[in-house]
Amino acid sequence: MDTQSYYETQHYKYCFLNDRNGDGIQDTSDTLYTIVEETDEQIDDEVAVDSALEDLSFMTASGSETSHDNRVVMEAMEVGETTNVFTQFFGDNIDLNIVSIQGNTPFHSMGWIKVTSPAPSLPDLQTTAAVHRVKLKALDKAKILRGAEVKILPFTNRTRTGINTITFLPITELASSVTQDQLLLTPGDTLWAAGWVIKAQDPEFPHSNWNGRMKSIHADDVKQLTQIDFLPIIEGDPNDLNTIFTTLKECTRLSADRVTIVTFDLPIWLKVVNIIKQTNLPIIPRLGGFHLLKSYLGSIGNIMEDSGLLELIQLIYPGSTTANHILDGGCFDKAIRAHLLIDAAIYQHIMKHAFTEEELCEMRTFMEKVADGKMGARHTDPVVALFEQRFEETFKRLAEGGRTPALWVQYHYMVDVIKVFIRTERLADHNGHLCCIVSRMLDIFAAAGHHQYAKGARLYCQLMKQLETLPA
Repeated sequence: MDTQSYYETQHYKYCFLNDRNGDGIQDTSDTLYTIVEETDEQIDDEVAVDSALEDLSFMTASGSETSHDNRVVMEAMEVGETTNVFTQFFGDNIDLNIVSIQGNTPFHSMGWIKVTSPAPSLPDLQTTAAVHRVKLKALDKAKILRGAEVKILPFTNRTRTGINTITFLPITELASSVTQDQLLLTPGDTLWAAGWVIKAQDPEFPHSNWNGRMKSIHADDVKQLTQIDFLPIIEGDPNDLNTIFTTLKECTRLSADRVTIVTFDLPIWLKVVNIIKQTNLPIIPRLGGFHLLKSYLGSIGNIMEDSGLLELIQLIYPGSTTANHILDGGCFDKAIRAHLLIDAAIYQHIMKHAFTEEELCEMRTFMEKVADGKMGARHTDPVVALFEQRFEETFKRLAEGGRTPALWVQYHYMVDVIKVFIRTERLADHNGHLCCIVSRMLDIFAAAGHHQYAKGARLYCQLMKQLETLPA
């Protein structure tokens, strides 16, 4: 049995049945492409296989009965343990459309990964680039797949003493606890906006988008390499408390004696907090920033409905389908690009007569020095402070000119929040992350009717600030 297709090896029961019966998998591969109804004898065989596999002990890498090839596979499955590292786990729902004899039925399970920083040191890339191909028998594959299975643990402590016991702090008290001394908008944001003003005067001026400029500005702030390990899927309804409890226990087990940090999106996160409060598990639950930002993008679309924003987005992405999805919080990457381009157009339109030729030339010279690496982008220069002050005064004066300009100034500020939130997430600025949510996002969630995130994000920030008062 030299070659086996994916269809022949994906199911451990099938592998075990062929090995037990002495049938070659290669001879029966053609039947796997046709979906037929199982007979009673086949169902009995699968029950027998489950019983037989329960009696099989899963071979470990140090076991005397494990072959050399098996040891290679087992070592690949093990997640390396290192000291002095920061580890956190991320879990989310997995949706699969399975074609069965009943039709297309969605299959839901819990997928999770382990993120370790800094990543363990790797040997020479020339030796790690090649993947060692291991030849395994069907029975060996069945053992490996069976051993990776995570048993669902029952969650029995279902009382009303969990999340219901938490009381919201007054919003003023919470806001004062996360206030930062430094402004959320950095000189790098001012340089990015100034570049568009200069480009309006000189279309040949080289100016990158916000993502590229932030990468160049914060090149020295890059964190250490991170290792991502894909962990076995937990076969259970991800919204079920038993599945969530099992995931938390597995995260605790893999964390050993370290603090366990897990991240989920809002629906699962609320249940995680409830379980942690009831069982006193030593786990810190984080609210996923991706879905939080998607909800914020949907809030912008709700507030800016019938304002002309839809037509502007259609200039970037023709057609109504993509534009409507962007306003609803979908098409994440396209939404970020569209909002940043529209914000850049706003800068070019309202600031085209706000600066003299001398001021524009001075800013251009400064930006060229930054691009050549002769000066840091966060260097405080008088021309940067001048542009920042002029931007602030112009938008403030424009907001006082009527309800329509005030709405578009509000839109400009909401786009600023997108940039601030992404930057704090990528730079691991925890205090800036919480400050952005409390001072800039909660009111937008409430105004747009996204009440679940208005409450959930507020509770998340409150729990994160309470961690600072706990003993080390």
